[in-house]
Amino acid sequence: MLDGLREFFTLLQRDRALSPRSRRSTFEGSLQELRDELAELDAAHAKGDPASIRAELGDVLWVVLFLMILGAEKGLGTPAEVVAGALAKLERRKPWLASGDVPSEAEEAQLWQEAKRKEREG
Repeated sequence: MLDGLREFFTLLQRDRALSPRSRRSTFEGSLQELRDELAELDAAHAKGDPASIRAELGDVLWVVLFLMILGAEKGLGTPAEVVAGALAKLERRKPWLASGDVPSEAEEAQLWQEAKRKEREG
């Protein structure tokens, strides 16, 4: 899967560099595309159609990865920084994943809320 994600991201970077349509794309416009794709995913889920759900999840992934490219161009952070930040957040909010000591659902919710509180405080 990781090789596929890497190839997909590389092709999106190439598309941004070579495609006139992609070069005209903006961060704001792509945010709207993401909203539209999420609505289509919601509709596919409501129908319970696995093939449509997979297709719409792919479209959402496409737009999210493209937003990472556009965000880097705007100086909002590199894709590596976005991934590193998401990973750090996951590790803060679910520290038990590294140890394998699975908490109860209530304990997990408490850990999550405490991590969010600490993030807000600074």
